[in-house]
Formats: sequence, structure tokens, C-alpha cells
Amino acid sequence: MGNVLRADDGFGVRVAQVLAQQSLPGGTRVAEVGISGLALVHEIMDGCDACIIVDATRRGGTPGMLYVLKPSEVKTLANAKEIDPHAVEPGRALLLAQAWGARPEQVYVIGCEPAETEELTDKLTSPVERAIGPAIEAVLRLVAELDNASH
Repeated sequence: MGNVLRADDGFGVRVAQVLAQQSLPGGTRVAEVGISGLALVHEIMDGCDACIIVDATRRGGTPGMLYVLKPSEVKTLANAKEIDPHAVEPGRALLLAQAWGARPEQVYVIGCEPAETEELTDKLTSPVERAIGPAIEAVLRLVAELDNASH
């Protein structure tokens, strides 16, 4: 996920572009959904056992810091103030997928602490650019773990 025209917000899209060129286990697909929460929901509704979302994620760390997060399950829709199918935040997209009966059992977020997300540029800052390789390694590690667990 991300906006390639807003500096580090394009992190997830850049990681997806590199992953799409790699050899991945059978049944694994890479989808670049940009900023569309609805596009993420459509990908999930196409059917998947697990979902790994890669996105810029502000959590107060130093720019380029990676986080591997496992969002807690939303038990009821009462926890949501609104369900906006155009929301860019992955949590709301997952909530919408759950409401439509399609949320995968395993969901992970590989987040990267951004330095800049407001500047209109397609360039990542240096620390976020350096995080692409480690993020790809984290995704591949999770894919391998999920693939092994399913066999």
C-alpha cells in the first residue's frame, strides 16, 4: 500500500514492485494496491489464507525502522466509527473485508517508519530506501513460515 507521489508513503509500493519480480512459493501473489483500501479488499475477496501488507507506518521510531505487526482481530463492527471502502488505512480495509466475510486468518503488516510523507516527490528518503531490502527479507521469511505451516 502507499502513495508513490508522497515520498516515503510509496515504500509499500516499491517493495511490492521488487517482490513481483522474485520467485515466490506457488499460490503466492503480489498486489500493488496503491492507496485504495477498496483495492486491498478486492484482493482479499479473491481468496487468500494469509495477507501481508507492506506500508509506511508511523509508530514513533527512527526513519527506516521496520515493524512486523500482527493486527488484533476485530470482533465486532461496533468498534468501527465508519467503514469507508475508500479509506487508505489498512485496518479499515480489513474491517470491511471481515464484514463481507473474507478476512484471512493470518494478517501481518510490515511497516516502515517514514521520514517524509507530505512532500510531492516519487523519491524515498535514504533511510527508507535502505529499508527496502530488509523489508523484502521479512516478507519472504513470513511467506516461507506461512507456506511451511500450511503443509
